[in-house]
Amino acid sequence: MQPFLKETFIGIPSLSRPEYITKKTMSWAKELPNVKVFVEPKERFLYKYYLGDAVETLPESKQGLMYSLNHIRRYAKEKGFKYLFQLDDDVDGFARIDTEEPLDAFMQTLSDCYQAMEQFPSIGGIRFTQYRYWLYSKKNLHKWTHLNKPLQGIAMIRLDAVEEINPDMREFTDTLTSLYMWKKGFHTLNYGLSGLKVVQNANKGGCQVYDRKQDALNTIHLLQKDFPEVKEKSGSSWFGVDVDISYYLDKYRYTSLNCEDDSLQNHLSNCKFE
Repeated sequence: MQPFLKETFIGIPSLSRPEYITKKTMSWAKELPNVKVFVEPKERFLYKYYLGDAVETLPESKQGLMYSLNHIRRYAKEKGFKYLFQLDDDVDGFARIDTEEPLDAFMQTLSDCYQAMEQFPSIGGIRFTQYRYWLYSKKNLHKWTHLNKPLQGIAMIRLDAVEEINPDMREFTDTLTSLYMWKKGFHTLNYGLSGLKVVQNANKGGCQVYDRKQDALNTIHLLQKDFPEVKEKSGSSWFGVDVDISYYLDKYRYTSLNCEDDSLQNHLSNCKFE
């Protein structure tokens, strides 16, 4: 097994849509080694009906997404993995210039990201370009498009770069991971050679079963204890609340790159945090 597969665990949190994940993410990801779908105890048997041994059960139900992510990251660390590739349960796949076959495109993407994280120890996480933006830039693609842009739910993470995060902060989990990662001195990157095919918030189940507006307000309040310049703002999401981290984007030097591996080291060296 190649090192990028051997050292990377693929974890997928899922809630209340076992049939859907079977048609989406697991339609192609089931062929990968070290892939598990994490579900709540009350839904274990239903998910196992569709996915069999790929299912792992969380200790408790109704604890929120941050609780699930903490558990997945802890599970991967305890199993001896160096990296975690977080996937959502509604991913159609990745596309590249030379292939739109999801598994092939994913393998190439994972290999590139693994090599970068091995070469540059300050990279804590890598996010991916949405398919529509990738298509728009298809004639002028760059491997690395942004430095210290907040991660998304679908991301490759260096497990040593993340600590457990207060599970009572149920919303903005990608932003939380990014802020605590930056605070620890790690960088995040956006990878530009693949287009990520996913339609978010378009399907029943998932986090939509929670009262997300109240969870969002609670998260912002708790987050301000560690990041006092975080603010609440109106959001375009269906629950209407978002988090403003503009102060920290400036502090941690969010930057457009559009570069390749040969110049990445210079950008990372010039962006050391206090």
